Amino acid sequence: MSSSASKLERLPTVKGFADYGSIGTGVDSAVPTRSVGFSVNVPIFDGGRRQSRILESDSKHRQEQIRTHDLRDQIETQLQLALDSLRSAEQEVNVAQEGLSLSEREMDQARHRYTSGVATSVEVADAQARLSQARDNRVAALYRHNLARLNLADATGTIQSFIR
Repeated sequence: MSSSASKLERLPTVKGFADYGSIGTGVDSAVPTRSVGFSVNVPIFDGGRRQSRILESDSKHRQEQIRTHDLRDQIETQLQLALDSLRSAEQEVNVAQEGLSLSEREMDQARHRYTSGVATSVEVADAQARLSQARDNRVAALYRHNLARLNLADATGTIQSFIR
């Protein structure tokens, strides 16, 4: 019950009533009867029941305000975390791409040095291992970037359109 409805219970109420009918042992001897009246109820003392309902209603209203505020804060935090995660993932992709480019150049240099007879096959194998690791790093960074994009779409409520 709302607080304003509980406050209105303090006002006096007026009720009217009417009754019409027949009384008798048979149809021939039936006599019409009627009664008409009204009553007035003036609430003076209710044992604090009305005031407690008003306080309960106000308390429920405050609880809902707190829940709404908490939910708003939770959504804001989730959105901020998703944005930060996306920015971080974008930087990670850039770093991984740069690392891949460096590893590819290092591999080219190691091959060139090996064909020139200046380096051994171990140096080429090491360069290949670093190139493979750089590719793995790039794939992992792209995965985390796409995951961050999905998290952002989830936080903004656009996950359905993102999946399509």
